[in-house]
This record gives sequence, C-alpha cells and structure tokens, in this order.
Amino acid sequence: MTESNARRAFHTARAELQTAITDYQSACAQAQRAQADMHQAMALLETAMRAFDPDPEASKLRALLQAWHGTFGSKPATVGAAIQMSRTQAGLAMAMDDIAGQNGRLNARILGRWLLRVQGRIADGMCFARVGLRQGLLHWAVYCPQDEATAQVAMSAETLYATPRDLAARAEGAARFGRTCPCPQRAGA
Repeated sequence: MTESNARRAFHTARAELQTAITDYQSACAQAQRAQADMHQAMALLETAMRAFDPDPEASKLRALLQAWHGTFGSKPATVGAAIQMSRTQAGLAMAMDDIAGQNGRLNARILGRWLLRVQGRIADGMCFARVGLRQGLLHWAVYCPQDEATAQVAMSAETLYATPRDLAARAEGAARFGRTCPCPQRAGA
C-alpha cells in the first residue's frame, strides 16, 4: 500500500467515523426529545384525569374508606388511632394526607371534621358511621353491608350514645347528600 492510498483510506475511515458520531449524536438528541415529549404527555394526561374527575371529594372518600376498612376492618377507631396506624400503613397514610395533610403532618382536627361532613355518604358500597363518643373521643367505623359485625356495632352505638343533637346532625347529613348510608344509625334519621 502506498502512502497516498493509506492517507485516502485514513481520511475515508475518518469521514465514516465522523458520520457515525454525528448519526449517534442525532439519535441521542431524538431520544432526549422523545423522552421530554413523553414526560409532557404524561403530565397532560394526569391533568386531564384530574380535570375529568367528576367529584374529587368522592375519590378521596373512596380511597380513605378502602384504606380504613383494610386497616381496621369493622372495628371502631378514633382519628388519633388512624393517624398512629398511618405510620405503618402506607395506603392509609396517603389517603389521609390527601384530606388532612399539612406541612408533611396529618391534622387530626381537619380529618375529624371531614369525617363528620362525609359520614353516611356511600362510596363503593361503604360509608363512614359514627359509632359513639367514648372518653371524649369520637369513634368511627366503616359500614359495609356485607359486614354484619359493623351493623351490630353501629346499632349498639346508636342506642348507647345517640343524643338529640346527633340525630339532628344525621338528618342534616341525609338531607345534604340525598343518599345515605344503609347502616342502622342512618335508618332512623
């Protein structure tokens, strides 16, 4: 091989290498643009899903009912007990954070007032039932028609802890929501 042929081969290889490098850089830039487009599309989809949610409050209620029932079953619990359990139950923590999260902490007062507001509202066949006041603390249970134990707890709490004020609040909740919880404490309201 002569020197001029070697130079020609070198320059040809060098040009092919430059073309390959340029093609690689172009492919990387396209991949980055595609990734950015995908992130933008995901953000738009998430925004659209939130915008088309007919009732964000119902979504929060469904999430909390499922998490609360998964954690406590039909047993009555206080808001404080639920907040304590949320330290180990991620689903419960996330559901309560959507409702009563403030600066990375759960606000028991906000959560309790939210439960008072949504008691008796049905979501996924379940609703929150106020089952009594013991030692100054409200106890809540998730009423699920398939769960007879909850119905018995709610019935006993109704007879033990109902006051005229409770009955008036339940009637006001029934009038506000239209649909009420089928649990025994709502049946008389």
